Amino acid sequence: MKYISSACRTQLLLNRWAGSTPLTIANFFFWYLGSPEQKSQEGLSRALLFKVLDSDHSLIPTLLPMTWQEAYGTDANISLPSPAEMQSAFERLGHAHLRRRRFCFFIDGLDEYSGKPADGVNFLRGLAMNSNIKIIVSSRPIPACVQYFSKQPKLYLQDLTYSDIETYVHQTVGSHPHMDTLRSSNLAQATQLGIDLVQKASGVFLWVVLACRSLLEGFANFDRWSDLQRRIDELPVELENLFQHMLCKVEVRYQADAAKFLKICHQNRIVPGVKRLSTLGLALVDDYDMDLTQTPAFPSMTNSEKHAKCSILDGRLRSRCCGLIEIRSYHDRVHDNCFCKDGYHPADSHDPLIDSTVEFMHRSVFDFLSTQSFVDLEIRIKDEAQESDANAVLACISMHLVSFSLGKIDQGRGYVRDLVMYSVHTEFVSYQSMAGIFARLQRVISNSGSTKLPLFVFDKIDKGVVSDLQRSDSYLGLLLATEAGIIHFLQAYEIGEKERLSKTSLTFPLLYYAVKQPLLTYLDVGRPHGLTQNESVIKYLLSVGCDPNESFERGSRKNTTPWEEFLYESDYHGTEHSYNTVDILLRGGADPEISNGLAKRLARKKQNAEILQCIQKYESELALRGDIEEVDHNDPVQAPHLAPTKGRHHDSLVQSSRSFPAFSSATGKKRARSLSPTNISKKTNFGRI
Repeated sequence: MKYISSACRTQLLLNRWAGSTPLTIANFFFWYLGSPEQKSQEGLSRALLFKVLDSDHSLIPTLLPMTWQEAYGTDANISLPSPAEMQSAFERLGHAHLRRRRFCFFIDGLDEYSGKPADGVNFLRGLAMNSNIKIIVSSRPIPACVQYFSKQPKLYLQDLTYSDIETYVHQTVGSHPHMDTLRSSNLAQATQLGIDLVQKASGVFLWVVLACRSLLEGFANFDRWSDLQRRIDELPVELENLFQHMLCKVEVRYQADAAKFLKICHQNRIVPGVKRLSTLGLALVDDYDMDLTQTPAFPSMTNSEKHAKCSILDGRLRSRCCGLIEIRSYHDRVHDNCFCKDGYHPADSHDPLIDSTVEFMHRSVFDFLSTQSFVDLEIRIKDEAQESDANAVLACISMHLVSFSLGKIDQGRGYVRDLVMYSVHTEFVSYQSMAGIFARLQRVISNSGSTKLPLFVFDKIDKGVVSDLQRSDSYLGLLLATEAGIIHFLQAYEIGEKERLSKTSLTFPLLYYAVKQPLLTYLDVGRPHGLTQNESVIKYLLSVGCDPNESFERGSRKNTTPWEEFLYESDYHGTEHSYNTVDILLRGGADPEISNGLAKRLARKKQNAEILQCIQKYESELALRGDIEEVDHNDPVQAPHLAPTKGRHHDSLVQSSRSFPAFSSATGKKRARSLSPTNISKKTNFGRI
């Protein structure tokens, strides 16, 4: 479908159909392993509707009248149209007299639609009622599609690709020297062998590629006609079954290696925002049997040594993964991912193998590995390294690649960012491995320049953060884990290290890193990848005694606290996430009696009004309990920092299933006491998650 929709001939024919009328082309590719939007009618509707309205804004009042009225009736954010509204929009589109524009929609994989097939078919048939709309849809021959589209023009994939597959079989199998020998003894069988291959492929090019590889193995083993025919007969027609068959044929001694390689490549595709899997990086950890305690921290190698390691990995992948994983080389220099430059070669030398990547031969392999069928394979049961964590291995690879990126700040920062992303997905049992990786990473970047710090990766970060990284090799991992929300890392640190989280010798308190995330901000790891302030980490730090009112010095602010730093500069003000964080910190002991200066600063931003209301509401609840004196929030004398503000109340933010913190009046004013192990158990539930 992608080929047809982008073909020049398709565009030419559609332009001829549209004539002088403007033409809009939109496509949608269903994927049953993707997000709900990638496999549902709602996702299809939103994608097509966006394309339609983006091409002709005048259709918005007609197709989405409620959204149009909402846009004019309020200056608030406009809500997304409901499924019912989108359904009505397409009903209007199907019956409207669209004389000013014509539309063509390409819909791929209707058989992967998550709803009832009949609903998807009826939706498309309703659109096609309009003569100004053309729809091209592809699907496996499932009953609903066969029934509803039986009288429509059709193109069978096997008819379209038959001649191409026939040519491929002839060039790959038919021209092989062993085939010439067999053909001389029985020409009819040779001809029938090629016909069987083409017909069994049913138009699926990937299937015939894998089948031809199996026959080539047979040629290398001098198989007879009967052996070759059995190879073809035993190959399942469906790709998923074919992949299972191929993996089950892997030698038993290699199955554990195959499982490791497949899981690592699969995880590399799952984690968002990371670079492609480097051949050199995988070769380095594979050279030590993926034992993360044995791989050297920052190996120094010549290009010939790097090439040799990558070449060995290439052979190991072929022998163990039966072609499902392969190495992709790039013959042009890849500026942001080039490891072939070293002191022994001129700057313009380039080795495509060193800078290659390890990838699945086709997306359908990734799809297969995501299904239960792969989980049930015997190869997974026989994996000798079931305790190995693919994310930890990938994090170790990123650490190695940082060492090969010395002097390239953007590239080095990118691999540190990848390491963080992988570490977020690691398992609790990988704590020791990840702690070692973080420590080695810190040594790598610390020893990269003429001075120990600032680290080349963190060349422009706050001096206080740099000071903290200088204090211990273990602190880089601790700080990144705190910011990224790797709570099991913090739990293991609290149990296994000599110092407690609340008693570290950091310049800035751990809670500061949890609420401000200075390292992740600098690495550009945050909301695009889902790493926002982690409420669970903040709650955990509070439960082990970290104090939101702990005083420290940061730049021009000589006497600040994690609580005040959050209120001063939080990037999340104006979002529900920030309201939850405020509520957690207040219930964890943060001082609600913020200074007048801070209140005025907050009040300058309209979106912060509700944060002030959250603090105000919290103090009111304390007053009702008799924990503090009741304050008239409308009286500027009594509460100058909590003047009334307009906006809706977030009542849910101050609901909690546990009692409020204990209070003390030792200073003449009753205020919240910070939570510590002496005040509260580690299992305390801080508000709502």
